[in-house]
Amino acid sequence: MRARIFATLTAALLCLGPLFLAAARAAIESPGAYGQLPAYFEANHGQADERFQFIARGRHHGVYLGPTEAVVALVRTNDAAPRFLTLTLVGANDRAGGGGEIPLAGTVHYFLGNDPARWQTGLPTFAQVRFPSVYPGIDLVYHNDEQQLEFDFIVAPAADPQRITLRFDGMEHLRLSPDGGI
Repeated sequence: MRARIFATLTAALLCLGPLFLAAARAAIESPGAYGQLPAYFEANHGQADERFQFIARGRHHGVYLGPTEAVVALVRTNDAAPRFLTLTLVGANDRAGGGGEIPLAGTVHYFLGNDPARWQTGLPTFAQVRFPSVYPGIDLVYHNDEQQLEFDFIVAPAADPQRITLRFDGMEHLRLSPDGGI
């Protein structure tokens, strides 16, 4: 039974993760301007809004991850105003502490202003981020697959996958495909 629930949930979520990215790609004018998503995540040590525990940056976008939401901020090449696409986990545990997993060799440095006390160096990078118990018995894992942001829900035995409720904001159109995908 657990394998069937996991397989069904995984199949449904595999449709949603790429949808989130497809909307992000469609939100900018030129496909070449979007580039590829970064292949690493870094812990937020004050370089972003405090509600986000992890971030990833690219040339024309930023990805901000918290226990109850993920935000993709897109900057069009010909417009300085960013566009925000948000995935919200409705009713999720906002105290779920995220952790980086699969440490990578690279580090990140921030030299902000002239005060070396504000500089941050050697921040570790990770291949994926886990938010445990976003819902009872359900972990959320963000990772990159071929430079595309994906997320998986890991459902423990006896946990109720129907507690997972997602809301997408900033997208203009959602449609069902003939095979039932979004």
